[in-house]
Amino acid sequence: YMGAAKEAVARLEPLAKNEDAHPYVFLALGLAYKDLSKRELAISNFQKASTLDPSLFEALYWEGRLQGDAGKNAAAAAALAKAITASDSSNYYWID
Repeated sequence: YMGAAKEAVARLEPLAKNEDAHPYVFLALGLAYKDLSKRELAISNFQKASTLDPSLFEALYWEGRLQGDAGKNAAAAAALAKAITASDSSNYYWID
């Protein structure tokens, strides 16, 4: 599993250097860095993803989780509040 995360980083880092990089590149990088236990790199990539697309609640959620795990409760609360707002305004549809 760690090999997959390392390969993801190797493949995504060059894409992230492109000035037109899609927010999902940074979301995927954040997830890979999270899996590699590189919290600060994960958080910075989640922040970049949510800056490019404020409706990308998954990036905000993971930022909040990692901030909370690090004991940064104010930062965690801010990110999670944004995630709730983003999820309320997203185009996701739930089927009961």
